[in-house]
Amino acid sequence: MKFLIALVLITTSITASAARKSRVTTEAPTAQFYFNKQIKFIPLTQVCINGDELQTTEAHNLCVEYKPRRNNDRRTGTSLNCKVSQKLVMNTSIEYKRRKCVKYNRSGGDKRCSRYEDVTYSYPTTFTKTVRKQWWVGNRKTGNWGWPGRVLNKSTYTIPACY
Repeated sequence: MKFLIALVLITTSITASAARKSRVTTEAPTAQFYFNKQIKFIPLTQVCINGDELQTTEAHNLCVEYKPRRNNDRRTGTSLNCKVSQKLVMNTSIEYKRRKCVKYNRSGGDKRCSRYEDVTYSYPTTFTKTVRKQWWVGNRKTGNWGWPGRVLNKSTYTIPACY
């Protein structure tokens, strides 16, 4: 009887520990890189400064040529099916512009922008990087990673210069 109870306790402890998976994540701001109809969001921990541009430290697999396709009305275009891809290093400017709504009009229940203004932003070169540990909550099908998790480390990160 004692052997059976010990076996049940060992089995439940093994399954409970197996179901309680954990992962370590790093939070950092991201930068947008554009290339040939593709947008990639790269964390600022994976870039370096090259003059007044940000450059990825690793080459990324990017599509350089798309497969042509025909629509029903016989016009040719390009689909998002990649024909040729290459590993490339991406660049983007540290400063970028965005359109911001500065005046809204209300008509009925809708709120629409009537005037835009271009605003210049810049990616931070120094920021706080947070490392968290998260645990899986729930079962395999309907579970998720528990947010926000436990903070393991907070550190100030400065983007290095490219070499």
